[in-house]
Amino acid sequence: MDLSTLAKGNSTLQALDTELEMRQDTRPRPYLGGSAIGDECSRKLWYGFRWYKNITFEARTLRLFEDGHRTEDLMAQRLKMIPNLHLDEVDPASGKQWGFVAVDGHFRGHADGKIIGLQEAPNSLHIWENKSVGEPNFKKLQKAIKDHGEKGALEKWNETYWGQIQVYMKMFNCKRAYHTVTTPGGRDYISLRTEYNPKYADHLLDKAAKIIGSSNPPPRISNDRTFWKCKWCDYSAICHDKAAPEITCRSCVYSYPSEKGTWACEKFNRILDRTDQEAACAMHQTISESV
Repeated sequence: MDLSTLAKGNSTLQALDTELEMRQDTRPRPYLGGSAIGDECSRKLWYGFRWYKNITFEARTLRLFEDGHRTEDLMAQRLKMIPNLHLDEVDPASGKQWGFVAVDGHFRGHADGKIIGLQEAPNSLHIWENKSVGEPNFKKLQKAIKDHGEKGALEKWNETYWGQIQVYMKMFNCKRAYHTVTTPGGRDYISLRTEYNPKYADHLLDKAAKIIGSSNPPPRISNDRTFWKCKWCDYSAICHDKAAPEITCRSCVYSYPSEKGTWACEKFNRILDRTDQEAACAMHQTISESV
């Protein structure tokens, strides 16, 4: 039986799922995230940055997210058990999670930690990221390591994770990265190290700047809506079927990303706070799709 159906017929667990779905924070990030920049489709990233759709998740997906966050904490605790290994999950200077800000405040990212004292490279500082994945994806990673070696596996296994860590290494001035990858709950785990690719990291930073600075959506990765990456994309109806986007200032021709992470309206010549952006106004004019 599909585990996602087990709660059906149980009114208490159905009520729990309802609460999870009702209480989720559906507000999009105010910035383009470093964790997503490796995605092949710039148009998808542009839609997200421009708040074209309020994306919600079913309860099962929300539980997977929660599992991932808790497993990250669990793996941090486990790693700290190793003698002579030092893991910092927060920046001692700020007391907050390691973060970077680029492209005038509109491109940001947060790393799980910095780690030194790995058995494989005791004196080298690494960016640490933990990923919690399902069993099939875990097995794909095992195969990628077997086929391409530990340091070549990430690029072949997951292009988005590969892009994320390359940008993080650039922005945190670190030449190495260490991933721990677990099955749900951290029952099984595997690790892999990745080396810095400055050319690709520069490409991704340039990609982020172009997405942020573009007043129109970039080209699609495919004009075939049945292409698998388009078929399962949250923005497929907007991209391929011309469905209307959410009405916010970010989907309006008059708004643009301004300095220090702010947004501005050229129609009324003023800075827009988040409340303004979410509310839009009567003069809203949706950005036209040229392709």
